[in-house]
Amino acid sequence: MKRLPIILLIAAFAMPFAACKKEGCTDATALNYDADADDDDGSCEYAVDLDPSVEITAPVGDQDFGDVTISFTATDDVELASYTMEVVKSFETLYETSGSLSGTEESVSGAVTIDPFDPFFSDIDAYGSYTVNVEVTDTDGKSVDESSSFKIEDSAAPEIREFTVPNSIAAGDLLKTTVVSFDASGIQQVSIELWTVDNAGSFINMFDDATYSYADGKMERTTIDNLFGFENPLVAGDKYQAKVTVTDETGLTVSGESNVGEVQ
Repeated sequence: MKRLPIILLIAAFAMPFAACKKEGCTDATALNYDADADDDDGSCEYAVDLDPSVEITAPVGDQDFGDVTISFTATDDVELASYTMEVVKSFETLYETSGSLSGTEESVSGAVTIDPFDPFFSDIDAYGSYTVNVEVTDTDGKSVDESSSFKIEDSAAPEIREFTVPNSIAAGDLLKTTVVSFDASGIQQVSIELWTVDNAGSFINMFDDATYSYADGKMERTTIDNLFGFENPLVAGDKYQAKVTVTDETGLTVSGESNVGEVQ
């Protein structure tokens, strides 16, 4: 019976120490680490390693030929490392660049020149939709891809850059007519008419005409000797002039008139 008081005395001293233990997060790498906690209660919270994010900020809306600005902003919860940026047309890469990044947020800009006379467009229509692709990688090796698109619309009619007939020809000679036309989407058709005109420049009678079709050529030189090659029906003193209508691949047209010539 003498042992009972000793056991009770030990229990009495142990209970206050047990009651003084503090629960909390005891992992020093956790966001909510509690340095005063003695007993881990499973409440530790840890930072989530996020993937980088990309916002393509330009271009916006339809664009014109020339320099088109391409830009983006990348953000991350860790250090950014590198990027690649490209512009694609009809599954072909028109422009590509890459470089290094630093910090947790950085903006990058570049420019691509879209020139319809670039050999890149020899088999590809310069008008239409383009795709911008951006890939960003951070120092943890995580990466993200982002894409956007822009369009170059064919809102311009074709151009007639040259349209002439000889100032004078001899009776019976063939009448040579030259038209130089241009359109970035491609010339589809050139129609020419030959007319006699009076002294006031008014059209009197159409004596020859022809239409020529083309396949996607951006610059076409159409040179015709009296169109169908018929013998010139004009006589000395007659005045003549040509009319032309040029149609591009999208159906836009432009018309023009040549200078006036006279049969000697």
